[in-house]
Amino acid sequence: MHFDGRAWSKQWLARHGALTAVSGRARDDVWIAGCDGAGFTAHWDGVRWTPHNITPVVEQTDPAFDICPLIAAESGGRALVAVRDRLFELGLAGGWEEATSPLAHADGAPLAGGQITALAARGDRPSGMWAVGTHSNGGAWTMDEDRNGIEKPTSSPFVVRRAGETWTKEALPEAIGGARAIWAPDADDVWVAGARGVIFHFDGHTWTREDSGTDEELVAIHGAARSVWVLGIEGGLLHRRR
Repeated sequence: MHFDGRAWSKQWLARHGALTAVSGRARDDVWIAGCDGAGFTAHWDGVRWTPHNITPVVEQTDPAFDICPLIAAESGGRALVAVRDRLFELGLAGGWEEATSPLAHADGAPLAGGQITALAARGDRPSGMWAVGTHSNGGAWTMDEDRNGIEKPTSSPFVVRRAGETWTKEALPEAIGGARAIWAPDADDVWVAGARGVIFHFDGHTWTREDSGTDEELVAIHGAARSVWVLGIEGGLLHRRR
């Protein structure tokens, strides 16, 4: 669906399966991704959609297993894509090429075994690529008071930033759960939302945790002008002025 400022119009792709991600930088530079066995992505150049499947780079061990890429548009018709614990970027020849994964190469605490849940890319800025997710923090098992049972081991959110080929783990305030969404309009204005109502903000120097007023899992964040909007998994909608 496309909105031109007045009305919504439909566009169709000759494919099957759910489209689950969209990211764009301009009206003629938009990426989408969807769940299927090929790791489907496509780019809009203002005239047409051009598919770019990730396979055969991604090994397909089960024909029925869908690959659901996360995608973040960079500049110049390029994009950053995450599939499970692997990252890909569009090469000069138009095919996906594997890039350094933060789960294997982040500075600080090891993130191996973690899960990337969202990406943000600013290809026109130094240190403008971000990934967020969750990883085990090595903590103790905790009691689930609502169910009177045992929860999974304690996990923590992570945020990593790439400079060149090196991913660096950011120093976040203490939190339990995982990061689910990121919006990075500028290098000194980055927002992250996640489990248990967590919202982090980066001002270019320091990460701070904001009081969201909810313990709902927050799954999407975006903004425009001086507004920030956050969506919860149960339909809660948060708004604040920057």
